[in-house]
Amino acid sequence: MQTMQQRSGCWLEPRPPQARTAAEEAAKLVADPLHSHTREKAMAKKGYWIAHVQITNPERYKDYIAANAAPLKKHGARFLVRNGECQVKGQLAGRRHVVIEFDSYATAKACHDSAEYQAAAKIRDEASTADFIIIEGYEE
Repeated sequence: MQTMQQRSGCWLEPRPPQARTAAEEAAKLVADPLHSHTREKAMAKKGYWIAHVQITNPERYKDYIAANAAPLKKHGARFLVRNGECQVKGQLAGRRHVVIEFDSYATAKACHDSAEYQAAAKIRDEASTADFIIIEGYEE
């Protein structure tokens, strides 16, 4: 059985697998092309869509909601905020607020840029005006 000793933050003997650092785990994933999907998920920060929407045609906006369902599902989107109760001060008052989470910033962009979502976006533009952001999440 191996023993481990640590002095001033440095390991003096080999560590068992459960004691690997995050950097060592990431390096292991990068070196293993058979698990590249795991590497991307382990290393990618989440991506988000944040939208503040002024609906101008409520009936047509329902068509947008129906049209965006398939591309959002295809890209693994999760609604975190979908026009819940809120307190707003300033220019965003009276708007619908939406936050959607994706597994990565790249996935958030890919969903937005997909042909399926762009078709839905044309309907959105007929039914509303919006401030829309695609942003990378923060991790400590």
